[in-house]
Amino acid sequence: MTDLDKFLELYRSVGVEPEVEKRGDNTWIKLDNNIEGVDGYHGFYTKIYFDQNGKFLSQGIWE
Repeated sequence: MTDLDKFLELYRSVGVEPEVEKRGDNTWIKLDNNIEGVDGYHGFYTKIYFDQNGKFLSQGIWE
């Protein structure tokens, strides 16, 4: 099981269906207040980045 799989399993286990995007070799999970179960200021979001093998790389939080 990859880090990506573990993150998705965790979120889904509590009823959150994160947005998953893939570009080239990288994949990320995006969470913002448009997703049921996620709260925050309008315009704020977080992305959790993974490499082509699903290994965690980093997490960013922006406005």
